[in-house]
Amino acid sequence: MNRHLALILFPLVYWQPASADPQAPFLNDKYATLATTDTAPDMSMESAPVSHFTAGIIVNDRNSAKLGEYTGLRRDDVYGLAAFFTESNLTDSDISYRLQGEDLGLDSRQILGHLGFAGGVRVNFSYRELPHYRYDDAASPFQQIAPNRWVLPNNWVGAGTVSGLTALDASLQTQDTGTKRERLDLDLLWPLNRHLSLAADYRLENKEGTRLTGLVFGVGGTQMAVTVPGEIDRQTGDLGLTLTYTGMRGSFTGGYRYSHLDEQSDPLTVQNPYSLAVFADAANYPDGFGRIAPPPDNRAHTLFARTVWRIGHSTRLSLDLQRARYTQDDSFLPYTVNSGLEAPLALPATSLDGEMIVTGAGFALSLRPTPRSDLTLRYRYHDRDNRTDRLLWAPVLNDVVDQGEDPAAGDIFLNRPLGSTSRKLELDGGYRLSGGWKLSAGLEQEKVQRQFLPVAETNERGGHLKLQYRAGAALNGWLKWRRTHRDGDDYIHNAGYLAGFPQAFIDAMGTGVFVNDPAMRQYFIANRERDQQDLLLNWTVSAATTVSLKLGRRLDSYDEGYSGLSRLRGRNANLDLGYNPAPELGLFAYLGRAWQEGR
Repeated sequence: MNRHLALILFPLVYWQPASADPQAPFLNDKYATLATTDTAPDMSMESAPVSHFTAGIIVNDRNSAKLGEYTGLRRDDVYGLAAFFTESNLTDSDISYRLQGEDLGLDSRQILGHLGFAGGVRVNFSYRELPHYRYDDAASPFQQIAPNRWVLPNNWVGAGTVSGLTALDASLQTQDTGTKRERLDLDLLWPLNRHLSLAADYRLENKEGTRLTGLVFGVGGTQMAVTVPGEIDRQTGDLGLTLTYTGMRGSFTGGYRYSHLDEQSDPLTVQNPYSLAVFADAANYPDGFGRIAPPPDNRAHTLFARTVWRIGHSTRLSLDLQRARYTQDDSFLPYTVNSGLEAPLALPATSLDGEMIVTGAGFALSLRPTPRSDLTLRYRYHDRDNRTDRLLWAPVLNDVVDQGEDPAAGDIFLNRPLGSTSRKLELDGGYRLSGGWKLSAGLEQEKVQRQFLPVAETNERGGHLKLQYRAGAALNGWLKWRRTHRDGDDYIHNAGYLAGFPQAFIDAMGTGVFVNDPAMRQYFIANRERDQQDLLLNWTVSAATTVSLKLGRRLDSYDEGYSGLSRLRGRNANLDLGYNPAPELGLFAYLGRAWQEGR
């Protein structure tokens, strides 16, 4: 058994200004508790500034990627440890602040801050470093000679099987893998007046490091794989602006959000360690290489608005709209990295020029026709309009064979820009009975249109009944029965597959060609009937003890004529126990089990 010693000498230094409350506890008690009293410090506007600084060291006696996976304590080394906390809330100043730092000597350091200004303006900010070190003992024969470029040693011997790679064991070298993220968050709230406020948030994250990445050399039944530590150098960011109005009869929220992903790492290029007769000579070891592109840069712009208004004393109307544009336009790599392979057909475009427009809209109308009844009508529309062009492609498969040029033979492919449109309508009504009982019912219908899938359009209809009971604050629960029926257009098992080829291939092969078993279904779009029953009971045994029980049963029935499932039965049971003898102490237990069987 491996044992690790992490000796914490803490604190070596502890500083507190004389003006600070000597009984105020130090906020960061991750390693030790420095409080001298159970009394919380006075954080009122009249309190004096509070500041603390603590420093120490951690001695780790052994290398361990697992020990330092999320902390950075992965080396046999001495680590500094520091933390601080300071705040001020003064009546004679227009500014209040709070600043806190933790784990400042580790790779998991973080700094949190808050600023408050006169008029209610508030700013929150944080900086965090988030390590994720995976392995420190991964072994590989590959050597890195340039960013994201990996080659084999000069004495390497290529072969068609792993057992034939006679230089493998002698060439293995230990390699570290892991990533580290640096994240900055900023939030601003600015009340413009008693009804109107402006909010802004900004997030920027840099992620660097390596992760195990696989490449495949080969085609058909002869495919050989390798794994190397591929580099990551990625920046993501989000910016949001929101304007909110709150009045006596309603509210409005509207805004804009922008997000981006920028990948700075080079394409991953790896020397082919294999030599097979089915590969072209230029693709075998030592001349052959494989290459994959990093994730493409992309952008997203979103406009959104939501409003909720009370109409009279018993009616409420809410509306929401969203419009987003997603783009991706990185330059393509050549069909192959191996210049010795024949690839006479050029790329159909220099970049994807990808674009998707997402539109969402919905409303909900809630009213009380009588003091005991309620009625709600909801509608939701969601459209993913993929405007990316469909182009003809002639790939060099896995960088090991010459480019094919015959559309009838399946050498030419079409990309499939997936899109969908859904519309959902729901009507719910309820009536409160005497004795704490309530009876409710609802109807629903959803129509979904999808591109390049076996079913072009599905239509699902259903309804439910629900009986609720509440006996004061001690006992409440409900029993719900729901049934839905989904049917759709004719199920064309290979519709998505055929959509990826030009008409010349379909004419030559016929419409019966397939890549998977044509009798197997995609169950999320297949015709289906579902019966579902759920029971929930909540019991407050005492002021400190709560019990919650949930039981569920589901039966899915699919139409006959296909291989695979025709019926799927599922059951589940969940029990939650909670015990809170004091505000600062809570004990919780959870037990869950699920059963599923099909035929």
